[in-house]
Amino acid sequence: MVLNNQTFSVFETDHYDTVLFSVQLAELETSRYDPDENCFIAEDATNGNKITLCSLLTVTGISLKANINNWIQAISFFQDKCQTKLNPIDDPVLPIKAKALSDEEAEAARNAKQQGPSPAKVEKVMDNVASMAIDAMTKEIKFETLAEKEELDRQRLED
Repeated sequence: MVLNNQTFSVFETDHYDTVLFSVQLAELETSRYDPDENCFIAEDATNGNKITLCSLLTVTGISLKANINNWIQAISFFQDKCQTKLNPIDDPVLPIKAKALSDEEAEAARNAKQQGPSPAKVEKVMDNVASMAIDAMTKEIKFETLAEKEELDRQRLED
């Protein structure tokens, strides 16, 4: 998720060419996702495209609901205080590879966006996030172990 003074964008991975959803701040509407208080909906008011975003556990220990509230507050703050006009020529989220869609392809794309991501896709993203979190924790543990070893080596040299 990337929020700046012009746009709000959601990416599938940490690569910018995997954009799932992007909207200008002026056109962004947020609302609570009723069945789950740990989620919210971001919607493009111009075309009705929307995405549901949910919080995951964080290392900071902040609650899922508080995390969602922080996201919504940050979005509101950027909309109210930080927004600048977007020059379409400089728009960083314009599709890199634009192509003409047939009527059937356009209809299928609209239906897919309205239905949201498939459960398999959500599960894949969740698996990727979990894997990245485990990798980060493993690196943190290795770093702490190395730092402790260096500290012990320093103490031995001082003695």
